[in-house]
Amino acid sequence: MQIGDIPKSEIQQRFAKRQLDVNEALEAEAMQKKQEKEMRMNMRKTALVNRNMAEQITGQAAQAEFNINDKLNKPQKELDMYEQVFNNNTEFFSTYNPDMIEEAFLQYL
Repeated sequence: MQIGDIPKSEIQQRFAKRQLDVNEALEAEAMQKKQEKEMRMNMRKTALVNRNMAEQITGQAAQAEFNINDKLNKPQKELDMYEQVFNNNTEFFSTYNPDMIEEAFLQYL
C-alpha cells in the first residue's frame, strides 16, 4: 500500500486519532503527577502538624519543669559579672543554677 492509494481524509483521520490518543495520555500522566504531588503535600502537612504538636508538648513540659519565677530556681546568691583576671583556663560557664553547682561541689568534696 502506497501513500497515493490512501485517501487524504483517511490520513487526516488517523493523525487526528493519534493526536487525541497522545493528548489523552499526556492528560492522564499530568493528572497522575498532580495526584502524587497532592498526596506528598498532604503527607508534609500532616508531618508538620504532628511535629508542631510534639514541639508544643515538649515546650509545655519544659515550661512546667523550669519556671524562672519559682523560688527554687532563683539563685540565693548574687552573681558578679565575669572578669578574666588570670589566664589559667580554670573557669567554666553553665546554665545551671549557681546554688546547684555549689551543692554538687560540696557533695564532691
